[in-house]
Amino acid sequence: MESQFKSNPNFRNVYVKGEVSDMFISAYGHLYFNLKDKKSQVPCIVYKWFRRNLQFDIEDGMKLLVIANVVVYAPHGKYQLDVRSATEDGLGQLY
Repeated sequence: MESQFKSNPNFRNVYVKGEVSDMFISAYGHLYFNLKDKKSQVPCIVYKWFRRNLQFDIEDGMKLLVIANVVVYAPHGKYQLDVRSATEDGLGQLY
């Protein structure tokens, strides 16, 4: 079976800072949320095996600095961040 996610090696280990919104946990244990600032937002996923390595729980309104790979979810043709690392950066102003 071919993967539904397509990645480009030029867009690995991208640093993005923003505020968490619309967070939810899937039935499989993956964490989905949007990372946003005043002008834009990007969908993110943290797979359950990476969630186990986090030293904190991600919550709506939290400001994060993430290191992620940019991937395309092929069935929808949408970009998202496949988060590999996250660091707390306080509460976001949009919260």
